[in-house]
Amino acid sequence: DDCERLKRLRSMRIKKDIIPAILTKDLGELQEKVNRVDDFVDWIHIDIMDGMFVPDTTISVADIARLQRTADIEVHLMMFHPERVLEDCREAGVRRVVFHMEGTQDPRGIIHEISKQGLRKGIAVSPETSVEKVLPYANLVDEVMFMGVNPGKSGQTFLSHVSSHIRSFKEHFPNTACAVDGGVR
Repeated sequence: DDCERLKRLRSMRIKKDIIPAILTKDLGELQEKVNRVDDFVDWIHIDIMDGMFVPDTTISVADIARLQRTADIEVHLMMFHPERVLEDCREAGVRRVVFHMEGTQDPRGIIHEISKQGLRKGIAVSPETSVEKVLPYANLVDEVMFMGVNPGKSGQTFLSHVSSHIRSFKEHFPNTACAVDGGVR
């Protein structure tokens, strides 16, 4: 039975989208990078870091409202208490919010709050977090984002064990969208 399920998974055509990710502290640099890709993509991924969940900080959600772009914006909230910025996300024109499983004690509550704002929902999983922790929430979100690196720094090498996390997740939820962030070449 498991062999049949694996064969079925392997035979499925997987849709692959490339969404450029931007991590910056500078609004001018953000606009410049958005300008480079805006005509070529449907989505742009922007990292928002609070200096507590990860050691560094980036631009704020409010800065996104100032961007000139046509692509939809997905924010990756690498922060504790993401509920504090969800209304700001909606007001800034964000279309999808991805929050970290490890950044909240109440993932279900955050998912509910994102829905109340009328936004698409994603949940991110750090490389050392077990897949089992995200399974109870997989049917409640539009995508599960697997971090291929430890969150917070660009330019890291993809951690190979994350591939097995993704395979394990897809065995449980073959129709739920997966994203991979960090170290992807």
